[in-house]
Amino acid sequence: MSVNNSKVVILKRRKKSGKRFIIYLFLCFLLIFFLLSLIFSNKYVIAGINKVSDFIQTEGIILKNEKVITSPYRGKIEYLVKSGERVRVGTPLFKVVTDFEMTKKIEEDLSNLRRQLEDEKNSSIPVLETLNKSIDELEKILYSGKVKDEDKFKLKAKLKSLYEERERLLKERQKNIEIIQEKISELENKKSLIEPVIYSPISGVVSFCLDGFEEKLSFDKEDELGKIDFFSVNNTDTKIEKRDYVEENEKVLKIVDNFNIYILAECKEKNLKKGRYYNMQSSSGENFAAKLEKILGNNRLLFYVNEDLPGLYEKRKEKFKIILQRYEGITLPKSAIIRVGDKDGVFIRERDKLIYKPVEVIFEEGENVVVGGLKPGDIILVKRGLLWNFKEALMNFF
Repeated sequence: MSVNNSKVVILKRRKKSGKRFIIYLFLCFLLIFFLLSLIFSNKYVIAGINKVSDFIQTEGIILKNEKVITSPYRGKIEYLVKSGERVRVGTPLFKVVTDFEMTKKIEEDLSNLRRQLEDEKNSSIPVLETLNKSIDELEKILYSGKVKDEDKFKLKAKLKSLYEERERLLKERQKNIEIIQEKISELENKKSLIEPVIYSPISGVVSFCLDGFEEKLSFDKEDELGKIDFFSVNNTDTKIEKRDYVEENEKVLKIVDNFNIYILAECKEKNLKKGRYYNMQSSSGENFAAKLEKILGNNRLLFYVNEDLPGLYEKRKEKFKIILQRYEGITLPKSAIIRVGDKDGVFIRERDKLIYKPVEVIFEEGENVVVGGLKPGDIILVKRGLLWNFKEALMNFF
């Protein structure tokens, strides 16, 4: 009985193994078929209009008009501007408290005087309001036409007395206000002597990044541009941290002229023209027009930019693209171009047939080309599978 059971088990396992083998074989066939279909199939793209540029990749040193602002005094500093803030000539930048104890005493006195000034302005208001009300009432009675002649004299005398009292109160009030304001002005002038404010000498953008190149990379030193060592100039994050106290003649911040920038670039291109404007693009994506001011020795070019470029405020060196020409047309992979005889062309799929059409290659960029002679929406063969019938395609052409 045990022998018969073992035979039954063996037979079931053989049957199951046979089914698995068939399933594995079928899956392998499907996988091979899928891979072959990818290898042997043709690949197409739909033509569309794109814009490309012919450009020169270069690196340039940024020259700016920068004014370093130092503190003429030693003391407690209070900043009146922020980094990146645009300022005009005469904008307050910071103030230095040279005598803290004296400043504290003056502030207390000013606070008391300003409080007195408000009290003086408000204290006489109720009295004046009462006087004005009495005057209005008497004037209505006097000019009502119901007052007897013998009573008019008394009313006019009383009105005159009220007028004079109001005038006296107003003059006294104004005099007291002027006295207090004069004291406030004197204290503020005294405070300004021990708490001087430093103003901006030029228009521009505030920056706390001081790297030591402010004088070396100034565009007013044109004679030294050819001597600048490109390798010695690097971008840095050196920033002066805001602090509570400052020493005499210590650097505090700088003002960057954000509308006048020069770019000293190294470029071996010989066809650039002096005086011509070129479109340029920084590595951060800012696009701008730059005028080629000078062609210097050692393959160095000096460009002038009259635009506000926030991305270059605190940079010393940057990578740029100098755009030589822009092209617009159908962009295709180079693999789509097939030369027949002395002509370039592509195969267009129309009604499940491949038709050869000559094209003009306008511009090459890497693995792509810009061509003319096609229209948007054309279905272009860009990859020929191994089973592609080239002869049949040529027959359609001829």
